[in-house]
Amino acid sequence: MNPVALPTSVEDERLVLGGIMVDTSLQQEVASVLTVADFHAPNHAALFAFFSRMVADQELPQFSVVLSRMEGMSPEKQQDLGGFSYICQLPNHCPSVEAVVAVAKRLKAKSIRRQAIFAAHQLIHDAQDDGVDTHTLIASVESLSSKIAECAPSADWTILEDALNEAMEDTVTRKQRFDAGDVVGVSTGLPDLDQKTGPMEPGQLWVVAGRPAMGKSALALQIAVAVATAGWGVAIMSLEMSRVELAKRQLSANSGVFGDKIRDGRVTDYDLVALGNAFDWLRGLPIWIQDDTSSPIGLLKAKAKRLAIQAERRGNPLKLLVVDYLQLIEGQKGLPREQAVAAVSRSLKALAMDLGITVIAVSQLNRGCEDRKDKRPIMSDLRESGAIEQDANKILFVYRDEVYYPGENVGKAEIIVAKNREGESAATVLTNWHAATTRFGGQ
Repeated sequence: MNPVALPTSVEDERLVLGGIMVDTSLQQEVASVLTVADFHAPNHAALFAFFSRMVADQELPQFSVVLSRMEGMSPEKQQDLGGFSYICQLPNHCPSVEAVVAVAKRLKAKSIRRQAIFAAHQLIHDAQDDGVDTHTLIASVESLSSKIAECAPSADWTILEDALNEAMEDTVTRKQRFDAGDVVGVSTGLPDLDQKTGPMEPGQLWVVAGRPAMGKSALALQIAVAVATAGWGVAIMSLEMSRVELAKRQLSANSGVFGDKIRDGRVTDYDLVALGNAFDWLRGLPIWIQDDTSSPIGLLKAKAKRLAIQAERRGNPLKLLVVDYLQLIEGQKGLPREQAVAAVSRSLKALAMDLGITVIAVSQLNRGCEDRKDKRPIMSDLRESGAIEQDANKILFVYRDEVYYPGENVGKAEIIVAKNREGESAATVLTNWHAATTRFGGQ
């Protein structure tokens, strides 16, 4: 491969460093844009680090003080900074201090481009290595792009007044929609649940948890269909069920034909008509399914970002990602299990914020509730619960008496709102449960 010229500007680096020596108040402003690693010339990086140490020592990096500090250095250290004669010329490279911050931002852009080139070389090297599997390669793409993104300048500070203006405008818009009878936000499709949790909002992580056979996956999928019915794009990452199993569940839930009849082939002609009607309705929904059971979190994020672009082009902007279930996502290798799950949880929350969507993560519970007289779940029953509890905006527990006490409250379910960062917690929604079609609500 031919060598690629790296985007650099030694003259811009001199201008910034010389400008700081002329006007020392620029040091902190430049430091909010650039780091030592953003300087390409080693002596410039060393000099900027020297300026930063001076500020930390309550000294201003003005010309005379810099030279005075250098006099106490060894000749080798002085040369690392460029030497006396070089330093003395730097202020001459800054014709106007007003341009320093703008030039610093230009240097930052060049630094990011260099990082992108280094990342591209690494990816080419990995792609040519037959020992690197494709999943690892794609995860590396996501990891390297994230590292480059971390180099970008963070968002500027916002004055409170501007944030208040945005909040009031959003509030007025919501009131107008409410007064017009429109849904404010994205509904779960279960009105009683909406009243307790509020609508789904961009950037939120919801956790739907329960012991096996409680219906946690069914609830998450029912919410997904409701969101798609409203015209929004929905992504389902199914790590437990195949796409065909998932599709059969939805045919059952939306046709009224019992799931076991579909499974065993005992459907009647009347059932086939009902299934056909459900098929015709479901096929038009903007729902995308991924049932790759070996998806590490980096690959999942990359796929979700690609799908968001695809859904936008289709006219159904992505609003919801369902992950079923959280503990099956492959986390960072080599970490203890709890730390790996914590990293996955944080990544899902970050993904929700990056894409402006809601992420629903289905989660398993440990056996703690089965050792108590009251079997209803509590927060500590979440597997590897620390980070999940911290990251989630909402945590819903699905509970049914009949699972533990056959014959009691048959066909009844409780959706316990254990955490609600934006509203009432410890609320319970009572609803019907139709086991044969794995559906909540209705009569």
